[in-house]
Amino acid sequence: MRAKLLGMYRLDPNRPLPDRRDLPSVPLDSGASILKEDEDLLLLSPHRTGIKVAERNGVIAAAWGAITGSLSPLPDGLRADDPRALLHLYAEHGEKFARQLNGHFALLLLDRPRGLFMLVQDRFPGIATAYWLERDGRLLFSDRIEPLVRIHPEERRRIDRQALHHFMADTYLTAPHTIYEGVRQVPSGEMLRVEGGAVARIAYDGWHRPARRESDGKAALAHYRGLLEDALGDWLARDPSCGFLLSGGLDSSVNVALAAKRNTRALPTFGIAATDFHTDAPYARRVASLCGATYTEKLIDGSEVDDLPKLVWELENPFYEPGVMLSWNALRLASEHVGSVIGGETADQLFGACVEPCWRRHGVRRRFGPLLKPWLSLVRGAARLPKARASSFVRKVEHRLIGHLDPAYWCARYGFRTCDLPALMRRPLPEDDRYDMPDLPDGDLDALWNYGCTVLNRDYSCYGILLANGRLGDLLGLETFSPFCDRRVADYILSLDTELRYAAVPGRPGEFVFKALHRRLARELLEPDIVDRPKQGGAINPLIHLQDERRLGWVGRALLGSPFLSDLCRRETIAALFDDVPHNATRIMQLVALDLWHHLFIETSSDSPPDFTLTEFLKERAG
Repeated sequence: MRAKLLGMYRLDPNRPLPDRRDLPSVPLDSGASILKEDEDLLLLSPHRTGIKVAERNGVIAAAWGAITGSLSPLPDGLRADDPRALLHLYAEHGEKFARQLNGHFALLLLDRPRGLFMLVQDRFPGIATAYWLERDGRLLFSDRIEPLVRIHPEERRRIDRQALHHFMADTYLTAPHTIYEGVRQVPSGEMLRVEGGAVARIAYDGWHRPARRESDGKAALAHYRGLLEDALGDWLARDPSCGFLLSGGLDSSVNVALAAKRNTRALPTFGIAATDFHTDAPYARRVASLCGATYTEKLIDGSEVDDLPKLVWELENPFYEPGVMLSWNALRLASEHVGSVIGGETADQLFGACVEPCWRRHGVRRRFGPLLKPWLSLVRGAARLPKARASSFVRKVEHRLIGHLDPAYWCARYGFRTCDLPALMRRPLPEDDRYDMPDLPDGDLDALWNYGCTVLNRDYSCYGILLANGRLGDLLGLETFSPFCDRRVADYILSLDTELRYAAVPGRPGEFVFKALHRRLARELLEPDIVDRPKQGGAINPLIHLQDERRLGWVGRALLGSPFLSDLCRRETIAALFDDVPHNATRIMQLVALDLWHHLFIETSSDSPPDFTLTEFLKERAG
């Protein structure tokens, strides 16, 4: 990973900042630059990143990521991505000035006259990130984790067990947690506010519950289309030669169709197909042909998982979201042809944010869940089913009784179930109650909205999807963008009435049409069978990486032979995963990624990216 920024701010006036030359193991190459250095603030750009600092009247500002525009007028000739624009917006709007910015960004601002320092994260972190570590009267911060733990290597011994639970259950970590107890990530729409030496997290820009819901379908369709076109147009103006990820799904197809109507050139599009696994590639080819776009496709067979060590290195935290290898291959293909790429990320999560049937169903499940446990035991005993099969059967019965909304899907929990973790872990992990329905009255809409957005949708979109895309794009030198993260588009989707997001199917209680307004727009742009087919989903089953019998054997022996995993997990439970590889493929690959992370960052703690493949790692681990 290549850090764009490393900084230090003095919290205790009696503790001076260290000389930058005394900072241990900070990577400063020949392209490094000192952005700012005085008694209170040290800013280093370890590599040639183009980050600039602006200063006026004692106020200092800098940003990283991609700021694509400002919702507030700027002086003539001043671009939104110029750090002087940050100073202007701060003077006009105060501490919440970042709400006026559009794009994927993190930024810092120091107001010396007020003694105020802010480290700010946009609403969709991942493409740009901010981490901090408070130690010895100083605040260290960076866009990456590794520079912070290199300065304080003792942090590597302090593993955050709550974060480990997040990874085991969710396949990714959720801010403010990182895998290290002392290092925190600035969460979505929050700022780290420092005044008088006191550090506080402040939410400044959430997924807001609208005062008025948009319910006029005709007006909503026209307005929604215009906002998407504007968001796409802004990025195309920034990079006219950018490409498009085209999976063949609804979101990427709408992006291409809208952009094609505003461009005379043939848009470059990129997609993935897989041997022996169903994908939406046939629809991607059709959409590209309908829109006059060029289409470049890569056929994957599972061997691409050999790149996993470099991905784990780049992501820094334990991570194995099921779509990560698909994203990697699509982005790598695009990077061979273009410098930036547009995708359809977060559309599902925005349209699914705090949909009333979802959280009401979750409430029913929470109330009646304890009653299902004895029945589950009875079913398992009578049918002699393994725990996983019995749980699946109970879930199907639940769907029939209270609606076809699977909480494991819309909570994006793809890892180990909470009920299975005690059998896996040698020592219990702290319980994670983020997905427990809060004990709130149905009338408390603000609290229900925050729960439904923040926990059930926002976390996955930011820390499971966008973070992977941003980091992998950085590794490839490729900028990534989704028009659904545009502030205007996101706010409008969240303002839509439930019937425009999750439309009830007449005469079929408990069934809904997901992304109803989005589908109406798609019908204006695409052929009906492309729009109305069943959703395939964005990920190719991780089973594709375990089809090779030799690799599967190496994986099994490596996991059982890992000293780290043997200390963390029960060997018999790991071995049992291989009794049903198709069902447990994601969980098996999770453990592989976790063991890789431990090897790279704890066992060896190398300053350089790995120069070995997954196959080489597994063979060595397997003995």
